Amino acid sequence: MRLLHSQLLRYLDEVARAGSIRKASAKLNIASSSINRQILALEAELGSPIFHRLHRSLRLTPAGEILVDHVRRTLKDLGHAVGQIEDLRGIRRGTVTVALVGGLASTLIIRVCSKFRERYPMVKLVFRRYDGDKIATAVTSGECDLGLSFLLPDDPNLTVVAAIDCYVGAIVPTDHPLAKRASVRISDCVGQPMILPDETMMVRGIINAGFERLNTKLYPEMESNSIEMIRGFVASGQGISFLNQINVNDERAQGLLVFLPIVDRLRPLNLRIVRRAKDQQLIPGLLANAIKAAVEELEPGSGSQGTDRLYSEPRDS
Repeated sequence: MRLLHSQLLRYLDEVARAGSIRKASAKLNIASSSINRQILALEAELGSPIFHRLHRSLRLTPAGEILVDHVRRTLKDLGHAVGQIEDLRGIRRGTVTVALVGGLASTLIIRVCSKFRERYPMVKLVFRRYDGDKIATAVTSGECDLGLSFLLPDDPNLTVVAAIDCYVGAIVPTDHPLAKRASVRISDCVGQPMILPDETMMVRGIINAGFERLNTKLYPEMESNSIEMIRGFVASGQGISFLNQINVNDERAQGLLVFLPIVDRLRPLNLRIVRRAKDQQLIPGLLANAIKAAVEELEPGSGSQGTDRLYSEPRDS
């Protein structure tokens, strides 16, 4: 590959690895005299030898060690740059695998996926559903390129592409008596038939804490670990629930459900998009940024929590 000044850099790297111009010549399929001539010219330009020329081998001088360290870093950076350019041109048929929790796929990812596939048709997208506590491991192990989940712990092996606070609100049918309000208190919901996320779901812990703080008992008529079922039961008039706004964004847009911010402050669910700390692949990064932009575009809730911003600014780490 003849890119920029990569030819001489590869000569130096291979001679240093092989300890011999002859061995490097055989591997690179380049005449020994050509490699030797370019190394001698570079030594003359630097005013310092790069190799100690021993009887049957070459060994790097201190100056040579400094130079070859720079050469290898440059070649690595060049390889990344070439790979990114090839990705942009659609040369590679890559695969991006995303680990995510339930409740996100049907409302957010499908829309992002459709637009992303239009722009990068040669990239295969794979989405795998995990329990929240398995997301970080799926990404750090290399099983998945990106992770998308709530309340992910800090991990030095992960880079946070975005961290977004999503508040929990009351979810009611459009014809419910509470639907015309701008916001509600937890006390307004007491006595209503409730269809709640079950105890295995992260949002349930937040709901429980809110009710306990007000010394109010929860008596749900139904429980489920399926966001889809909860939305369906609420839309059919079976009761009300408590979910975050991302979970019901499409249903709100379709006029099936109403999201009501809760005046009694509930701890937000922090949605994080993460990738491996040292992963510099371009395509997973582009998909992560597309997901981040889609979340940021969601319409914030109204009412008292609007002053706290439903979505915080994304951050890189």
